[in-house]
Amino acid sequence: MIRVLMVDDDPVILDLTTIFLERSGDITIDTVQSPSKAIEKLDTAYYDVIISDYRMPEMNGITFLKTVRARGLDIPFILFTGRGREEVVIEALNNGADYYLQKDSDPEVLFTELSHQVRQAVERKRAEKALQESEERYRTFVRNVRGIAFRWNPDRTILFLHGTVKEITGYAEEDLIAGTLQWVDIIHPDDRAQLEDKFERSRSVPNYSATHTYRIVCKDGEVRWVHEAVHNICDESGNPIGVEGTIHDITDRIRAHEQILAERDLGLRLSEITSLEEALELCVRTAIKVSGMDCGSVYLVNMEQNNLELAYTTGLSREFIEAVSGSKRDLKKLRSNRSARPVYISYHDKSLPRQSAREREGIRAMAVVPIFHGEQTMGYYSVGSHTVDDVPSYNRDALETVAAITGNAVARIQTTEAIDETKKEIRALFSSLQDFLFVLDLEGRILSVNGAVEPRLGYALDELLGRYVFEFHPPARNEE
Repeated sequence: MIRVLMVDDDPVILDLTTIFLERSGDITIDTVQSPSKAIEKLDTAYYDVIISDYRMPEMNGITFLKTVRARGLDIPFILFTGRGREEVVIEALNNGADYYLQKDSDPEVLFTELSHQVRQAVERKRAEKALQESEERYRTFVRNVRGIAFRWNPDRTILFLHGTVKEITGYAEEDLIAGTLQWVDIIHPDDRAQLEDKFERSRSVPNYSATHTYRIVCKDGEVRWVHEAVHNICDESGNPIGVEGTIHDITDRIRAHEQILAERDLGLRLSEITSLEEALELCVRTAIKVSGMDCGSVYLVNMEQNNLELAYTTGLSREFIEAVSGSKRDLKKLRSNRSARPVYISYHDKSLPRQSAREREGIRAMAVVPIFHGEQTMGYYSVGSHTVDDVPSYNRDALETVAAITGNAVARIQTTEAIDETKKEIRALFSSLQDFLFVLDLEGRILSVNGAVEPRLGYALDELLGRYVFEFHPPARNEE
């Protein structure tokens, strides 16, 4: 159950939000009408998310946000308001707000989006907590499991090197100890300059110690991240005579952190995007990034046309797209079937469909991942690589998470587009009817008219708006 604390001085908004968000059954709302009452609640109860109005008599939403953050609470915070100035958005995000949502839109779409943001905030928070727990497990692992221990002379010749050298670098200890290969040779070229200055300090500054995070290029060409802790050894006069330390592989931690950041940024940006094309481009590019691939496409189910439509592609030739897009599928079964599973194709898989097309394109590895929303299949996307032989296992969870985020975004945007299209049709019908149509307020004043009214009554629109409709009835029929 997701616990939400909502702060708004308008009881109607509090009641509406509670009704809409609690109807799903997995969200419960506590409501208060002032930030001070909210702070009292935060002192005694746990909440997963805070939703706050901006304009309130006691203090505005950003001041309340600052108060929450000053108390050391990092609860996800959603600013839910009708005020939409850009400076308010910027200030809110700069002070730690997670999302910003305006009230002035269709209620069904608005509360659907708010419900999505609440769940997304909780999922992101849980992911961050999982990362923190993972990092703590990693620190325990480092304390108890060997990495690489070393000691070298001031001229960088190795005196001692031991540990998981081959596992981390791909090279044998003997390659480095014998001097045929120096450690600096496997440091990533882009990181060497920053490390050179630090190494020089370790050779000249007494009692120098430091930690470094940098990349190495392994024997098989893979780039990995390592964390190095070093200190120098000095003689009785304080002159450095050597450097020793430990090196540990932190690639998985860096990748996990980068993936979580990519997923978080994707969710934040999608919450602001209303264009399906723009959203799909962002999703595919994020999928490529988190999977370590270099090309990709996304296809969406079109039930009206009974086909799968290519919605976005990058990094692939037209010939390849045409070759892999011609398959026949049972779309009704595909649309309602959530049993589909991701398919991961490696360079060594030679017997799968469309292998010849992949070989002509130079694709060495590929992932095909279904996109779901609820129980429906919205489509699928594929990402591939021209250089990597397999989709790494440590990237697959992130890839499938991006697919889930994509499904939610596609459903939201398609729903919004359908609502907009319905509104256009209603407006078109309103304007095309030859009968007189008036839109009135509760007192009978004219708010709008259709196109038949002006020419037939002989009044301009600005002469009609705001006047009582009874003024245009024949006097003898006013009683009607």
